[in-house]
Amino acid sequence: MVNHVLGKSTVPVVRLYDERLKNQIQFVNDSSCGAIIAHSSNVKCEQFHLGKSTRIENKCMHGYKREGSQYFTCEHVTSSCKLCNCNATGSKSNTCDEESGQCSCKDNFTGLHCEIKVHQDCKWSDWTGWSTCSRACGTGGEYKRHRHVAVKQQGSGKQCTGSSQETRQCFKKCCDGTFHCSDSSRCLTELNVSHVIVITKVQHQENVLGMVHVPVNHITAEGVVKVNYAQYISLDMVSKPKIP
Repeated sequence: MVNHVLGKSTVPVVRLYDERLKNQIQFVNDSSCGAIIAHSSNVKCEQFHLGKSTRIENKCMHGYKREGSQYFTCEHVTSSCKLCNCNATGSKSNTCDEESGQCSCKDNFTGLHCEIKVHQDCKWSDWTGWSTCSRACGTGGEYKRHRHVAVKQQGSGKQCTGSSQETRQCFKKCCDGTFHCSDSSRCLTELNVSHVIVITKVQHQENVLGMVHVPVNHITAEGVVKVNYAQYISLDMVSKPKIP
């Protein structure tokens, strides 16, 4: 460069210097740029510091969330930092998740900024259907049905009351198949006797034939009476079994 300008007039040298300097500045302007994002902890680059194709990640300061792109170039700044704006009453601090902006909420508070106080009553599900009887025969069986907590209590809401299970007694038949109790409470075998006399109404078709004594061996497991002059007829108990 020095040899190139030696012996030349000062005016052309100055002109050449100015021209080359201008070209260099233009080149830098064309190939670089700067980027500054308010409240970013790392994007604070002045002009000429960044290549135009350089990918930059925006990391916001505590108390701010990122909006827009995580990565960008200085030619197209598509990221910014916005205040978390956490509710002072419901949030644990003024910081939030950098991506979602979700503040850290205290118990019984919810919402993006922890601005909503929770009031949720507990709610039961519907009851299931009744189960089958726990005993195929004999007394002492139970039907059962269940329910569960469908919605949990939160905040100042009410707790669920009552039980998650209900039971009721059931009776299908006596295990020896010889007697069916009319009150569904006791079987003949539970009384430990071999013979009973039952006072009952005997009905044939539409006519009541009167009151009879029925030996136990004429009573079937289905609770009907077998007599010589009629087919099976209903057993309508009018008195408790008597032990002779």
